Amino acid sequence: MRVDVNKSKKFFVDTEFTDQCTKTLISIGIASLDGNCFYAESSDYRIEQRSSFVKKYVLPRLAEAGTLETESAIGQRLSQWIASFQGRQRLAYNHSTDIELVYCYCTDQAAGQRI
Repeated sequence: MRVDVNKSKKFFVDTEFTDQCTKTLISIGIASLDGNCFYAESSDYRIEQRSSFVKKYVLPRLAEAGTLETESAIGQRLSQWIASFQGRQRLAYNHSTDIELVYCYCTDQAAGQRI
Protein backbone atom coordinates (compact mmCIF):
# COMPACT_ATOMS: atom_id res chain seq x y z
CA MET A 1 0.00 0.00 0.00
CA ARG A 2 1.34 3.40 -0.93
CA VAL A 3 0.96 6.14 1.66
CA ASP A 4 0.30 9.72 0.56
CA VAL A 5 2.64 11.58 2.89
CA ASN A 6 0.62 14.76 2.44
CA LYS A 7 -2.41 13.04 4.00
CA SER A 8 -0.50 11.39 6.84
CA LYS A 9 -0.76 12.97 10.27
CA LYS A 10 2.67 14.21 11.31
CA PHE A 11 3.91 14.00 14.89
CA PHE A 12 7.09 15.24 16.52
CA VAL A 13 8.46 13.11 19.35
CA ASP A 14 10.93 14.02 22.07
CA THR A 15 11.93 12.00 25.10
CA GLU A 16 14.25 12.50 28.00
CA PHE A 17 15.90 9.40 29.41
CA THR A 18 18.33 8.61 32.19
CA ASP A 19 21.52 7.98 30.19
CA GLN A 20 22.86 6.36 27.03
CA CYS A 21 23.27 2.95 28.68
CA THR A 22 20.02 2.28 30.52
CA LYS A 23 17.76 4.57 28.43
CA THR A 24 15.04 4.55 31.07
CA LEU A 25 12.25 7.01 30.31
CA ILE A 26 12.05 10.23 32.31
CA SER A 27 9.59 12.15 30.11
CA ILE A 28 7.93 11.91 26.72
CA GLY A 29 6.28 14.61 24.64
CA ILE A 30 4.53 14.20 21.30
CA ALA A 31 2.92 17.03 19.31
CA SER A 32 1.19 17.20 15.94
CA LEU A 33 1.08 20.10 13.52
CA ASP A 34 -2.59 20.66 14.34
CA GLY A 35 -1.97 21.03 18.08
CA ASN A 36 -2.72 17.55 19.49
CA CYS A 37 -0.27 16.87 22.31
CA PHE A 38 0.72 14.06 24.63
CA TYR A 39 3.01 14.52 27.62
CA ALA A 40 4.00 12.28 30.51
CA GLU A 41 6.69 12.05 33.16
CA SER A 42 7.75 8.73 34.62
CA SER A 43 8.08 7.86 38.27
CA ASP A 44 9.83 4.56 37.55
CA TYR A 45 13.45 5.53 36.90
CA ARG A 46 16.18 5.16 39.49
CA ILE A 47 17.83 8.35 40.71
CA GLU A 48 21.33 6.88 40.45
CA GLN A 49 20.83 6.24 36.70
CA ARG A 50 20.59 9.93 35.84
CA SER A 51 23.42 11.37 33.79
CA SER A 52 25.05 14.69 34.64
CA PHE A 53 23.28 16.23 31.59
CA VAL A 54 19.89 15.08 32.91
CA LYS A 55 20.63 16.42 36.39
CA LYS A 56 21.74 19.81 35.08
CA TYR A 57 19.37 20.47 32.15
CA VAL A 58 16.36 18.14 32.27
CA LEU A 59 15.26 17.75 35.87
CA PRO A 60 14.95 21.48 36.61
CA ARG A 61 12.40 21.77 33.77
CA LEU A 62 10.11 18.93 34.78
CA ALA A 63 6.67 19.34 36.31
CA GLU A 64 5.81 18.88 39.95
CA ALA A 65 6.13 15.43 41.53
CA GLY A 66 2.34 15.04 41.72
CA THR A 67 2.14 14.60 37.95
CA LEU A 68 4.42 11.55 37.74
CA GLU A 69 3.03 8.31 36.31
CA THR A 70 4.15 4.70 36.34
CA GLU A 71 5.51 3.17 33.14
CA SER A 72 2.38 1.03 32.90
CA ALA A 73 0.07 4.06 33.15
CA ILE A 74 2.12 5.94 30.54
CA GLY A 75 1.99 2.97 28.18
CA GLN A 76 -1.78 2.62 28.50
CA ARG A 77 -2.44 6.32 28.06
CA LEU A 78 -0.01 6.62 25.13
CA SER A 79 -1.51 3.61 23.36
CA GLN A 80 -5.02 5.03 23.75
CA TRP A 81 -3.91 8.45 22.54
CA ILE A 82 -2.23 7.07 19.42
CA ALA A 83 -5.17 4.78 18.68
CA SER A 84 -7.52 7.78 18.76
CA PHE A 85 -6.17 9.06 15.43
CA GLN A 86 -7.53 7.83 12.12
CA GLY A 87 -5.25 6.79 9.28
CA ARG A 88 -1.51 6.57 9.20
CA GLN A 89 0.85 8.61 11.32
CA ARG A 90 4.38 9.76 10.57
CA LEU A 91 6.72 10.35 13.49
CA ALA A 92 9.66 12.72 13.40
CA TYR A 93 12.28 12.33 16.09
CA ASN A 94 15.70 13.64 16.98
CA HIS A 95 17.32 10.56 18.49
CA SER A 96 16.74 6.86 17.81
CA THR A 97 15.95 6.35 21.49
CA ASP A 98 12.91 8.63 21.10
CA ILE A 99 11.20 6.21 18.73
CA GLU A 100 12.44 3.14 20.62
CA LEU A 101 10.74 4.41 23.76
CA VAL A 102 7.49 5.20 21.91
CA TYR A 103 7.33 1.62 20.64
CA CYS A 104 8.35 0.27 24.03
CA TYR A 105 5.54 2.06 25.84
CA CYS A 106 2.81 1.34 23.31
CA THR A 107 1.02 -1.95 23.17
CA ASP A 108 1.82 -4.10 20.12
CA GLN A 109 -1.66 -3.47 18.77
CA ALA A 110 -1.35 0.31 18.74
CA ALA A 111 2.33 0.59 17.83
CA GLY A 112 2.53 -2.08 15.18
CA GLN A 113 -0.58 -1.17 13.25
CA ARG A 114 -1.04 2.55 13.71
CA ILE A 115 2.36 4.17 13.33
